[in-house]
Amino acid sequence: MKNSVSDILNQFHNKIKLSEYLNKYLDLIPRGNSFVARCPFHKEKTPSFSINDEKGLFYCFGCGTGGNILNFISKYKNCTFRESLQEITNIAGINLKNTSSSISSNTLNKKFKLLDLFNQFFHKNILNNQKVLEYLKTREIDKSLVQKFSIGYCPNNIDNFLKFLEENGFTKSEMLELGIIIQSKNNENSFFGRFNDRIIFPIYNFSNKINGFGGRTVSNSKIKYINSPESLLFKKSENLYGFKQNFSEIKDQKKLIVVEGYLDVVSLNSKKIGFSVASLGTSLSETQIKKTWNFVDTPYICFDGDLAGEKAMKSIALKSLKFLKPGKSLKFIHLPNKMDPDSYIREFKNEGFTSLINNAQELSEFIWLILNNEKNSTPEYIALVNQRIFEATNVIEDKTIRNEYVKYLQNKKNEFFWKSRSINKNKNNTILKSDLTQKSYINEMIMLSLLFFEPKIIENFVEEIVNVKFVNPYLEQKKLSLIKILSLENNDSKVLNYKTSFKENDEEFFQLIKKIQVDHFKNLNIAKKKKLLQDIILNLRLPNLLKEREKIKSEIVFNKDLDNSNLFLKHEKLTNEINKIKKREI
Repeated sequence: MKNSVSDILNQFHNKIKLSEYLNKYLDLIPRGNSFVARCPFHKEKTPSFSINDEKGLFYCFGCGTGGNILNFISKYKNCTFRESLQEITNIAGINLKNTSSSISSNTLNKKFKLLDLFNQFFHKNILNNQKVLEYLKTREIDKSLVQKFSIGYCPNNIDNFLKFLEENGFTKSEMLELGIIIQSKNNENSFFGRFNDRIIFPIYNFSNKINGFGGRTVSNSKIKYINSPESLLFKKSENLYGFKQNFSEIKDQKKLIVVEGYLDVVSLNSKKIGFSVASLGTSLSETQIKKTWNFVDTPYICFDGDLAGEKAMKSIALKSLKFLKPGKSLKFIHLPNKMDPDSYIREFKNEGFTSLINNAQELSEFIWLILNNEKNSTPEYIALVNQRIFEATNVIEDKTIRNEYVKYLQNKKNEFFWKSRSINKNKNNTILKSDLTQKSYINEMIMLSLLFFEPKIIENFVEEIVNVKFVNPYLEQKKLSLIKILSLENNDSKVLNYKTSFKENDEEFFQLIKKIQVDHFKNLNIAKKKKLLQDIILNLRLPNLLKEREKIKSEIVFNKDLDNSNLFLKHEKLTNEINKIKKREI
């Protein structure tokens, strides 16, 4: 008869108290016949998480989370049902051979024991290998870190050890399955070690059992890193290297940094940053992201400062959107080009890396930069950004998060394109400003010079000047600024201050209008200055007169059957005025 889940829970309950297990993860406080703690599933200042050993149950009166040991492991470690059940049986020594599991507890334990024996062998070898220890020393990794992370070394020849394992009941097929050895393609009876001449980093699962290895070459191998192959025990996407060794620091600091490689984790530890884990690859799976959220609300992602690393972080950012929850997010640390966490912290020490942590980029900001990667302001591109925003936010399962992201990204889009247009306008103004000495702008320049130096003459022409729109946006802006001075003309101190500010803000422009004054009207009397101003107003009206005449001409052409005498008179009048202006153009 197969054991039910209820039978397994009863066996666990009979062997181990719930509080004894939870004490590894929570700071328990005795209260009568039970215990309380601060809930690990939501933020709180006073304990509301209650543990009842008699019933084998827990319940949080703050967030409503509750259940048995199986529920706790599944939620706290983000484990699958199978993983949680396996941990319970491992802890309590329950045999699963009669359960519905596809692999017995004895078989699993034998596989774990094989991996543990190999790790002992690797670790013993590194402690006796001065050359490898010296290499690690150049990476600022000392013996204490070698011990903490149980780092090892696999020699080129492991035949004697394989023989020892076989003598103790382990078969070559088991070693092949776990990827410790590789069968020769030329000779099925010939085997060699997968990790020969490599520094070995044991990888632990979330039950703190070794389920695989990572190896880094110390020779000239073209393949720098290799991992154990995927197996029933080892799946890269379900593990985080360094979690076991750094768990206490992660829990105490309430911080977690995800990096790419084993040496990154160890190197950060060497500089007193002991809350990092490695993704075992250049990406991060949904399972891995969710596991980090079990321990911190906002883990940091810090991959290598190259194209592959940046691409991977973009992928993680977009992937995480789907399963965001209120209060759960990510932050991103962008390293300089061709640097990784290991090289960065060795060069800039703890202070430098801490500064990166403190200035990490929010997930929302990173998402916006990913969606707005071309940064132009054409209508077509704005439409494309709108489409990207819809596609990115549409995958978010939590409706509250989705709504907030839509609002945030739309606001960022509107703000960006508003600024972009302003910048483009300023750029255009700058270009036009460089052309101010051209003849086409001489009328505008004379008028602006008169506005600045002859405010008394301008007084009776303000309305006409306001109605004349300059073609050059930069000069139009200057015109409006100078007209403002006229409104202050009765307050001499304010006028002086305004003119001084006008001059200081654009000394180059001031020198231009000063030269215009000298060249065109400084020595004229008041009557001639007024006449000059009138002529300039007419000259600046010319574009509008030309447009008006063209409009009348069109009306005459399209109304051939009607009496167009009035239109002809208007056309003739406008033509005469235009001709007069053209003759006296300055």
